[in-house]
Amino acid sequence: EIMDSTIKIIRVFIGSPSGLEVERRTAKRIVDEINESHAEHWGCQLKLVGWEATLPGNHRAQSLINRDLDKCQYFLGVLWDHWGSPPGGDSEFSSGFEEEFQRAQKRSEDELISDIAIFFKDVPAQQLKDAGPSLQRVIDFRTSCIIQTKLAD
Repeated sequence: EIMDSTIKIIRVFIGSPSGLEVERRTAKRIVDEINESHAEHWGCQLKLVGWEATLPGNHRAQSLINRDLDKCQYFLGVLWDHWGSPPGGDSEFSSGFEEEFQRAQKRSEDELISDIAIFFKDVPAQQLKDAGPSLQRVIDFRTSCIIQTKLAD
């Protein structure tokens, strides 16, 4: 019996500021392993999309990354001890991550993204005592995510 060999591609955008390259590579490796073992059986393959895959062009870099995000069904955000850098141009956002998250949230409200998940890497307690502005943005964002989750329950 010949099986239908059509494999559906499920695009998952991973957004994070710099400093999480090891975690991004690990996510890619895990997705590759899942695809290798399950894609044919499930009839779908995960494709991890992030700034690494964005080809340079004549536009603001974040605009090109946003275009890639718009093709994704899921959004994964990963944060640690750094909020990120302003995306440049005429952006109203304080970091590329913030712009990606806000865009994903809007797309989720419009039912263009199926789900959003945010992960926070533990920050050493000593570093939390003297957070500084960049880490404080991460802490505040984490708190707002927790409040929103509790309100949704």
